[in-house]
Parts: sequence; structure tokens; C-alpha cells
Amino acid sequence: MTDTTTPPLVLRGAVGVWFALAVFGLFTVAFLWINQAKLTASLPEGMTVRDALVPLTIAAVFFGVAYGLFGWLLRRGNRRARVGLTVTAFLHLIWVVLPGVSLASMITVVLLGVGLVLTWRPAASHWLRAQ
Repeated sequence: MTDTTTPPLVLRGAVGVWFALAVFGLFTVAFLWINQAKLTASLPEGMTVRDALVPLTIAAVFFGVAYGLFGWLLRRGNRRARVGLTVTAFLHLIWVVLPGVSLASMITVVLLGVGLVLTWRPAASHWLRAQ
């Protein structure tokens, strides 16, 4: 007989990836705020550092809160949290890919892919269906 109260390893791993993605996004923006001088050189003419960092900060907080909330709900057995995570990941993917390629965006894309794969694995689906 299997334990239906404890999520399988794959689902716990998925939740860990979503939390890691939230933290990574927030740390990335914090790093940009700390290193504003380096960012200034790469900005287009007439754009200030604040013009660039405020939308990035808002997006990082939005995605971080969304991943944290949906990850917590997923860990508690809420099946709809997977849809919320998938939609959030799709929006995040668009947000990250459109401006161009960077190391941070590539890491984000990899984390998004791993999180989605783990979230939709059959073991996770079976456990969520049993809840």
C-alpha cells in the first residue's frame, strides 16, 4: 500500500525547482540593482537604469510570488496548480526570450523546462489524482 499523503519524489523535486526559479529571478534582479554601473553601459541612449530595473523588478516579484504560491499549492495536492504553473512558465518564457539571450535567460529557460517536465510526470499525476 502506498502513502497518499506524502508527495512522490518527482513532485517534491518539481516544487523545489519552482522555488529555485523564484529565488533565482529575485537574486538576478538584486544583482542588477547592486551592479548598476555595469548595466548603464549596456542601456540604449536616453534610458536610465531605473527605467530598465523597475519593470524587471516588478516581473521578478510577480513570477517569484506566482511560483511560490502555485508550488505551495502543488505540494499540498492541488491539481489546478499545475495549470497555473504552466501558464506562468509560458508567460515567463516569453518575458525572458523576447529581449535576447543571456546566461541568466538560458538558466531560466532550463529551470522552466525541468520544472514543467517534473510537474507533468506520470508519478505526479497519479499522486495528484489520488488527492
